[in-house]
Amino acid sequence: MQRGAIMATEIKGNSNKLTRWTAEALLAGVDHIKLGFVSRTNPKEKSKHATLATSVLKPNEFAAQINFSYANGWGIIKSLVDYILTLPEGKYLLAKDPNKSMMRLYQVPVDTFVEVSKVEEEEGEFEAQQVIQEQEEYDE
Repeated sequence: MQRGAIMATEIKGNSNKLTRWTAEALLAGVDHIKLGFVSRTNPKEKSKHATLATSVLKPNEFAAQINFSYANGWGIIKSLVDYILTLPEGKYLLAKDPNKSMMRLYQVPVDTFVEVSKVEEEEGEFEAQQVIQEQEEYDE
């Protein structure tokens, strides 16, 4: 009954997701975006939901509705890449602040987010030994 009010609230609270989905739809060249409105069947149960309504939108029209500019999106990416290229070589983490329309770029240690299993370590040691042996044979 209050789809307009619900949509306005969702646009305000989840603009990043809606913008991302709209940009993906525009890049993919799809004709329609289908949004579903769901609610928990019981407020205490996190896993059971009911579909209240669905809405079918054209990506271009929805982009205008949420004030998404396709050209502006590419401009943001270009400026972000240009900025990152000025930074020293290393590993960085780009994160969006959940409560603000702000993104933060953090420099992290090079071994961050790298999970090496015992099997991979053993394979790496074997490959290193093999390379050393091949180099020694070549030098002879």
